Amino acid sequence: MANVITPDIDKMTDTEIDPNAVVSTPLKTKIGANINAILDAALPIGSIIHSALSVVQFQSQIVIGSWALADGSTCEGTRYEELTGNATVPDLRGMFLRGKNNGRSDGSENPDGDLAIGQYQDSEVYTHNHTMTTVYAYGSNSYSPSEQTSVAVSGSKASSSSGGAESRPKNLTTNIFIRVN
Repeated sequence: MANVITPDIDKMTDTEIDPNAVVSTPLKTKIGANINAILDAALPIGSIIHSALSVVQFQSQIVIGSWALADGSTCEGTRYEELTGNATVPDLRGMFLRGKNNGRSDGSENPDGDLAIGQYQDSEVYTHNHTMTTVYAYGSNSYSPSEQTSVAVSGSKASSSSGGAESRPKNLTTNIFIRVN
């Protein structure tokens, strides 16, 4: 793990705490290196976070160039490209994320197998069927009760469809960002 320098706040002077004070370039470099070390330890390149902030709001809160909206855009020249060989970030707009199997085989794993990181799966409904048996009874047009006959015909009938445009769990929309630098 990287060595992180923690300032001793009790020994700081007013100038060191003053946000308007002029800070030397070497000190800025040292502070930046410490911030990067903390980021690397807590959120390595490729980490994904959800945010309830808009893209503009999120970018105003972070070091510019360190995070990108996971929208399939290019990320050439980033550490993400260097580590993964991918020149684009994943496009996670409208997607649910699914954990990789990593050898899981207890019946709760992805039934399609241990897919590669970033591999897309299209929507799918679990295999099932609906069976409905119907019986139709037809009586005769005979006028005499002793002459009435009925015929029973059985068969199957499709159920009516219901639902929406997709199968999904309850959800809340967020922006998804990925660390690229």
